[in-house]
Amino acid sequence: MVECFELWCSLRQNGKQQQSVLFLTVRGKEMDSLLKNLAFSDNSAKILFQMLKQLLLVHVNPVDFQAIGREKFNYLVRAESMPCRNFILLLNKQASKCNYGERLEEQLYDRFIAGIKNGTLQRKLLEKKDLKSPDARRM
Repeated sequence: MVECFELWCSLRQNGKQQQSVLFLTVRGKEMDSLLKNLAFSDNSAKILFQMLKQLLLVHVNPVDFQAIGREKFNYLVRAESMPCRNFILLLNKQASKCNYGERLEEQLYDRFIAGIKNGTLQRKLLEKKDLKSPDARRM
């Protein structure tokens, strides 16, 4: 309680309003504890507002876009009415978000075969030894 009052009193120093202090005066105990844990600091009032904002945003929105992209890539399936060319374009577009690096061709080929729901074509592709992606696309 005393800490909160001290923060409120220090809102204006040297004629300037400090954003981080203003932000910290409206927080609750839970927010104070969270900020101290995120910043690894006992005195959250000394942390710049932009840093406080960034810490909270990262905490609230911990998104790994690469993992989401890979999940979507691994669930792609070719619809019966979809031309193979369009399916390949869709695979390439989604793979560009996955950062597969040197494994890109292998991942594209594996997903291409797994995503085909035509059993006959899928068997043909699987029977070929050392089939490369360009060869598979021609089938």
